[in-house]
Amino acid sequence: MAAASWTLAVDGLVESPLRLERGALACLARTQETRGFHWSRAGASTSWAGKECASSDLLAQAKPQAGARFVTFSRLRRHYTDSLTLAEATAPRRCLPNALDGAPLPAAHGGPLRLVIPSQLGYKSVKWVVRLELTATRAQGYWERNGDYPAEAPVA
Repeated sequence: MAAASWTLAVDGLVESPLRLERGALACLARTQETRGFHWSRAGASTSWAGKECASSDLLAQAKPQAGARFVTFSRLRRHYTDSLTLAEATAPRRCLPNALDGAPLPAAHGGPLRLVIPSQLGYKSVKWVVRLELTATRAQGYWERNGDYPAEAPVA
């Protein structure tokens, strides 16, 4: 999928499903954060730009239903997913940046949109995000299914 045709869906257990094209996401208010990121670039701080706590803002717009407890983040083209509790997904410092160091987020780093969770190991920060699905039960992520990785991955 070309970046120009990329879309983001927010659906599942929500009152108002969302479907945002790249241009609509770019029109949202943006902020810039410089954060350390485990498994990003060795020893470097990274300046991620995007809507701060975008996951919480987008989830609020979609209006989670009472039974929604988890958010599954899915990526483009491959069956790669990971999930967070709804509380984790809406906590501060969870963002969906669309820029890196002042430039559009390159595909090699997950562009046009990726999940960044500085408090979790890198495998929780899904690249090439195309969908946020709210569910009642936690879906196993790629590494939980195909490796011996825990659903919770706090940086020690």
